[in-house]
Amino acid sequence: RQGRGREGILQCHYCGEERPAMPVCPKCKGQSAIATGYGTQKVASDLEQLFPDKKIARLDRDTAVSRKRTEALLLDFRNRSIDCLVGTQMVTKGHDFPFLTLVGVLTADQALNFPEYHASERTFQLLLQVSGRPGRSSLPGKVIIQTLNPDHYVFKHIVDHDFNGFAKEELTRRQSLDYPPFGRIVNIRFSGKARARVEETARKCALALKRKKGAAITKDVEILGPAPAPLSRIRGKYRFQLLLKSRSIDEIRKACACLMQMKKALCPASVKIDLDIDPQRLL
Repeated sequence: RQGRGREGILQCHYCGEERPAMPVCPKCKGQSAIATGYGTQKVASDLEQLFPDKKIARLDRDTAVSRKRTEALLLDFRNRSIDCLVGTQMVTKGHDFPFLTLVGVLTADQALNFPEYHASERTFQLLLQVSGRPGRSSLPGKVIIQTLNPDHYVFKHIVDHDFNGFAKEELTRRQSLDYPPFGRIVNIRFSGKARARVEETARKCALALKRKKGAAITKDVEILGPAPAPLSRIRGKYRFQLLLKSRSIDEIRKACACLMQMKKALCPASVKIDLDIDPQRLL
């Protein structure tokens, strides 16, 4: 988060570090930035310009408004009434298109950037599934994967369809950090409408747990955070999270029980606390 600073320099609101300011708009002299992306709609639009004689369709949350509509779209693609289908993850699983010979995956390493210990596993799983779509009949298939990090071990093993090699490397990395299945994790999520109060509550709880280490909580429990959740605001509520990590589920339970005992004193009624043991997603 950027705070105020002298001309041409912005100072971080949290750590105080100074960095060059964003470029100034030559027309209005403003520094406001708008997030942009390259979603399915933009991809489909570009393909229509590149291949004006081909029929391009999309299958994503915006177009799959009903089951009937989705099934009709998939049937049209299977019957070759559609030449190119642009979609999200929903086109990768459980579909059989006999005439499909080419699949392209854009920004394949995007899922690797999620702050989750199993981001590599999810990426490998998704790419393995999508790689099984083309070449399912007598026609040969080809998969093109776009990535900014081609040396990542996920892509090295996906090219060879080497699940065993990927699993071995992934498990080695997890074991070195005590991530599941070698350790246990609890995600403690704080949410509420007032950001400052949610953040303050999360910090108080983290400090209280750290003070209990060596007494009610053993030193085997690692306390990480708090920090804003990757999806820091949902439906008008701000979200912070605190992670507990340990090789022992019993020690994790003791830490959670300790937090619940202190909850009344530390947590105002306007802030909600949720505990997710061995979470599948950390969003």
